[in-house]
Amino acid sequence: MNLDSFSIDQRIKLQGKSPRGENRIMEHGDMWRVKNKWVKGYFPWIEEDSILLESLTDRVTSSWLNLIVDNDLKLI
Repeated sequence: MNLDSFSIDQRIKLQGKSPRGENRIMEHGDMWRVKNKWVKGYFPWIEEDSILLESLTDRVTSSWLNLIVDNDLKLI
């Protein structure tokens, strides 16, 4: 997958891969909205292409999802 596969406000479903990811899903639900997309190098702390997600359960919680390698969450 690459950044072009996603659009702002697109809804996606996530699943936890690690205990941290599973806890995130239990607390904030498995349906999230794409808030923004960031290309590698845009910010120094973004090492790979990433998307910023917002929980549809509380509409406050945000989380980064690294499209190349994410240890905590995966797309379903």
